[in-house]
Amino acid sequence: MEPVGSGFPFVGRDAGQQDPDIFDCIQRCNACGNSKRPDKAPLILSEMRRRQVQADVISYSAAISACEKGKQPDQALRLLEEMRSEDIQPDVAIFNAAISACEKGERVDDAMRLLLEMPAVRLRPDVITYNAAISACEKGARWSVALCLFGGMTDSSLERNEVTYGAVISACEKGRRWSLALALLESMLKATVQGNLYIPYHSAIRACEVSGQWAATLDLLSSMLEARVEKSSLSHLPGPRLDHWYVHGFEAGAPVDCFKHVILILLLQHMLSDDAPFMYIDTHAGAGIYDLSSQEAMRCQHFKTGVLRVCKVASEGKGVSSPIASYVKSLRDYNIARGSEGIEFYLGSPSWAQLWLRPHDKAILFEKSSRIQVELCQSLASLREYSCMNKR
Repeated sequence: MEPVGSGFPFVGRDAGQQDPDIFDCIQRCNACGNSKRPDKAPLILSEMRRRQVQADVISYSAAISACEKGKQPDQALRLLEEMRSEDIQPDVAIFNAAISACEKGERVDDAMRLLLEMPAVRLRPDVITYNAAISACEKGARWSVALCLFGGMTDSSLERNEVTYGAVISACEKGRRWSLALALLESMLKATVQGNLYIPYHSAIRACEVSGQWAATLDLLSSMLEARVEKSSLSHLPGPRLDHWYVHGFEAGAPVDCFKHVILILLLQHMLSDDAPFMYIDTHAGAGIYDLSSQEAMRCQHFKTGVLRVCKVASEGKGVSSPIASYVKSLRDYNIARGSEGIEFYLGSPSWAQLWLRPHDKAILFEKSSRIQVELCQSLASLREYSCMNKR
């Protein structure tokens, strides 16, 4: 979630009127936070005391903010107690920084304690306070507490933003409460919340994913495309990592293959809604069409828990989304054309693209293996013949 409390509360104060020693302390604490050396910030305050320079609320704010940036909740809490022992009243920005430090250090109970202390010292929590506290609950898998805080913002007449929704939806994801996550996302859209909505959507998708809600996941992805929600540089977001080698022949029709190709169909449907031509690029094309009775496919038999299971669910008349229905129908039609009553042949990404691309669209396919390149060309040639005989 967004960093909080990292700024310094100069509003209403003239930094130029500060004591030079105090101003030097503020700058040095700020440098500690930026250089990821938060452990130096308390030492700077200790040095001030040795020089008999009285620290003020701004210097403590700088030091605690440095601890927040460096994910040092113990240091932040110690500095907060030190302020109180010196009869220096913390302000909202300082509490925000301390709560955020607890959130980053996964200290949920301390974050909640600080939030509850604020009214006692006549400080009113703001949106940043609640965002940090809800994020702490998300880190600590306290989805029910996160929902209570979310509701408490209404009582405090605070306007929730995209960070608020992202944090509370992510908390529901951690608690495997996918239906609550969807309800919160719907509430956010009705409230016409502005800003980058990628995090709330991502968290809702993850909530559906971990709960095995494929249809809801695809509906959310479709909604993201329609709303033109773009991903920002959020490399820290959680998600599955595919660190193992992926071999097309072994993984053909596996669960991850099914998911990938349904998403591909969803994207192709979206692109075809516009008459403008587009280019499909596949950096790891593979052979294009796979025989599920081959030695490679039979080695792991991942297709049994993947494509065969999806087709079985679809045949039972259970509600499936449009992309899944298109996926299953295309596979069945192709296999029937090849004389198979079941799913004996599986289509890879280039084949799915060729089925959907229009004459004025283009495709560029990359395949490193010369042997597989030959298989790919043969697959696409046979698929062109199939497409000519069976117009969509």
